[in-house]
Amino acid sequence: MISSEHGWEELGDSEIPESLELPNSPSRSTRPAHDWHQLYRVWSLPLYAVTYIVHSRYRALRPRRLPTLTSLRLPEIYGMLAVGDICGYQGLHLYKQLQLEENYDRGQVANYAGWFYKMFHKNLREPRFPGSSDLTRKGLPRGEDGKVTLLGEILWRLRTIRTTANCRLFASSILEDHIAACDLNDHDASVLVTIVAERLGTGFNQSATFFPEGELRWIAVLTTALRAATIWTGPGRLVALAVNGMQRAALYAFMYPSLTWEYHHFRSIWNIQEPDKAVEAARRQRKVLVDALRRFLEEKREDTGSE
Repeated sequence: MISSEHGWEELGDSEIPESLELPNSPSRSTRPAHDWHQLYRVWSLPLYAVTYIVHSRYRALRPRRLPTLTSLRLPEIYGMLAVGDICGYQGLHLYKQLQLEENYDRGQVANYAGWFYKMFHKNLREPRFPGSSDLTRKGLPRGEDGKVTLLGEILWRLRTIRTTANCRLFASSILEDHIAACDLNDHDASVLVTIVAERLGTGFNQSATFFPEGELRWIAVLTTALRAATIWTGPGRLVALAVNGMQRAALYAFMYPSLTWEYHHFRSIWNIQEPDKAVEAARRQRKVLVDALRRFLEEKREDTGSE
């Protein structure tokens, strides 16, 4: 039974979607992506290379007088910026490919994740499904003892870094029955729940309900402040090296999900092995919720009319 605790008390009839068509795509295209887009994805590389050469030559002629606030070197800084741009453009390319008619089912999965966020993002302040299993862990490689291997655990943590346990459990509990009804394999079930939980946690280019790397951001700021303190106080080489190591680790840990998550998000959709079953599970779940939402709005109108 839907109630106000689902965050739907302010929704109206206009919030009920009539289709799962991709947003901002009034008509699906049957044409492949333009050839120029291949160049568009890497155009920033020569720009960063030239900027780096100019910057490094300038520093060779005019050395810094003030100490640096970060232990990162110029190649690392420009390298991270270049990787971020490439991942962003590649993510955009993968998204555009979803708008082709031949990729209709995968496009429907992407749009379902956005619709799921719209319906449920107000729900996630407190965990409500402590007994649910995390379906994003289905299909992970396991050893003879049945436990997930160390490599599998590391890869899973890297892939789900933009989600929270709450988001994953919420999406798992909502989709579990429909995944089973459609006989979706473990790999695709994990991917479907991951992209839904990822969208649910970040809002996808909107203000995030949660930022899993939020703590890392503050760690990066703290280690930068500590580095500045070591420069002025001169505590010794070992302490300075330790602070530099912590700062570099925090910056890389923060930049990795920030720069690459969009690419990983859409790349995962392309990794779905049976998109027809995945989108059928999404449609089944959507229909159940839309029907429940309609009943909720009807009851709301009846209560308003009786007052």
